[in-house]
Amino acid sequence: MHIHTERTRETGKILTRPQRSTKERNVDQDGAASQPIASSDLLTEIREVRSDLNTISNLLDAIDGRLDTITTSLSSVQTSLAGLSERVASTETRLTEAQARISTTEDASRAQEWQLCTMKSHITQLQAKLDDLENRGQHKNLRIVGLPEKAERTTTLSKVLSLKLSEWLNLSSEVQIEIEQAHRFLNPAPLEGASPRSVLVRFLH
Repeated sequence: MHIHTERTRETGKILTRPQRSTKERNVDQDGAASQPIASSDLLTEIREVRSDLNTISNLLDAIDGRLDTITTSLSSVQTSLAGLSERVASTETRLTEAQARISTTEDASRAQEWQLCTMKSHITQLQAKLDDLENRGQHKNLRIVGLPEKAERTTTLSKVLSLKLSEWLNLSSEVQIEIEQAHRFLNPAPLEGASPRSVLVRFLH
C-alpha cells in the first residue's frame, strides 16, 4: 500500500491517505460486474428480444408474400411468352406457306402470260388467214346488174349466166365458166317496167 498526500483548499494542510493498489481496484470492479441482474430487467430484455423477433418474423412473412407474388407474376409472364412464342411460330409457318403460294402463283401467272402471248400470236395469224380467205372469196363473187327478171324461166339462173357471160365477154366455146352459186337479191320482185333485181354470182374457181 502506498501513502498518498494532498493539500486541502480550505486549510492548506497536507492530508495523507492510503492509495489502493491496482489489484485491489480490479477486485472492486470484478465485484461490481458480478453483481446479479434484477429479474424485472431480465424480463424486459426478453420481451424486447421477443418483440424484435416478432417484427423480424413479420418482415420475413411480408418478404415471402412478395416473393410469392413475384413468382406468380413470373409464371404468368412465362406462360404469356410461351403463348406468344407459339403464335410467332404459327405466324412464321403461315408466312412461309403464303410465300410458297405466292411463288407458285407467280410461276403460274408467268406461264399463263406466255400462253396468252402465244394465243394472241395464233389469233393474229388466224385473223390474217381469215382476211385472206375472205378477200379471195370475194374475188370469186360478182354482182350483175340489168339481167331481166324471169330470164331463168326455162332453166337455172347459173346456166343462163354462164351463157350470157360467154356471150358478153366474147369467149370461145372451149372456155367454160363454172358457177358455184347464183341468186337474185332477196328484195321483192319489181313491178313491170321497173329495174330488175341484181344477181349475185359465185364462181367455182
